[in-house]
Amino acid sequence: MSLGISLFLATKNSWSFLIWKPFINFTKHISYDLGINIMITYLYSILN
Repeated sequence: MSLGISLFLATKNSWSFLIWKPFINFTKHISYDLGINIMITYLYSILN
């Protein structure tokens, strides 16, 4: 019984990890790109 529960939790965690990991990476990339774009426009506005 406990083995089945632990197995279920392990597969559940791995599934959520498989779903969440790319999503987190995706949002990281977006926020990173946004930060760079904001910095570039900020520097550009200062220089002009």
